[in-house]
Amino acid sequence: MNIHSLPYIGVGLGYRHQIESQIASHLDNINWVEIISERYLDQPLELLNPIRDRCPIVPHGVELSIGTDSPIDTHYLSNLCQLANDLNAPWVSDHLAFTRTKDISIGNLTPLQFTDAVVRQVTEKARHVQEVLNRPFLLENITYYFRLPGELTEAEFLRRVVTEADCGILLDVANLYYNSQNMGYDPYNFLEAIPLERVIQVHLAGGHQDRRGQWVDSHSEPVQEPIWRLFEFLVKRSSIRGALIERDQNFPHDFSALLGDVYRAKRILEG
Repeated sequence: MNIHSLPYIGVGLGYRHQIESQIASHLDNINWVEIISERYLDQPLELLNPIRDRCPIVPHGVELSIGTDSPIDTHYLSNLCQLANDLNAPWVSDHLAFTRTKDISIGNLTPLQFTDAVVRQVTEKARHVQEVLNRPFLLENITYYFRLPGELTEAEFLRRVVTEADCGILLDVANLYYNSQNMGYDPYNFLEAIPLERVIQVHLAGGHQDRRGQWVDSHSEPVQEPIWRLFEFLVKRSSIRGALIERDQNFPHDFSALLGDVYRAKRILEG
C-alpha cells in the first residue's frame, strides 16, 4: 500500500453515461477513466464492459462521508472493497467532507471543521478504510462556500490528516482555485503548505461565476487558464500518477473539445 510506488496511469476522463460511447471510441487517446463508486456498488460489472479490459478504472466515491461523527458504514465499505478488487483498481478515492448523518443523506459535500479533534477523528477512519481496501486511499479537497470555526487553516488540516493517516491526496486544482478566490487566499501558498509528495492524482475541471461573482464548482465548463497554471506549478513539484478531466454537465457536442483538455493535460504532465 506504499503510495510512493504506485503506477503512472497518465491522463483520464470522468466516465459519465452521456459520453460513454465517445470514451469507448477514443481509448487510444484516453489513458484511464474514473467512475463514481456508488453507481457500481451491488451492480453487475457488465455495465463497464466497453472499457473494463482496455484501461485502468479508478473508483471515486461521494458517499463514504469520512467526516460524519459516527463509524464508517461497514456494508458500504465492504461493497467498495469488492468493487476495487474486481476492477484491480490502483487506488480508491473519496472526499474530505461529510455527506450524511447516521440515517440521512444530505446530498451535498459539506466542509468539516478544521480542528485538532476532527483531524483525529478523520485520521482514524482513513486508516481503517485503507486497511480494509488493502490499497492506497486518497482524500480530495472540496469546494466550500462558508467557513466553520476552527483553529487550523485548510492546508494545515489537509496536511495533518493525510500525514497522520498515511494516505494520499487527490488534489482538485479547480476546487483549490475556487476556494482561494471565494475565501481570499493565495493558492500557491496553499500548495507550498501541503505535502506535495502525497499528491497522487489531480482533478481538472471548469466552473462558473454566479451573479455575485462567486466561483461555483459546477464541472460544466472547459478548464480555465488559472487552473492550468496551478497544474503546471504542481507538476514541477510533485510526482503525480494520474490526472483527470472532470465534466459532469453541459457536455460539448464536439467530443474533440474534451479531448483537447486531455491532450493539454498530457503535454503538461509528460513535459
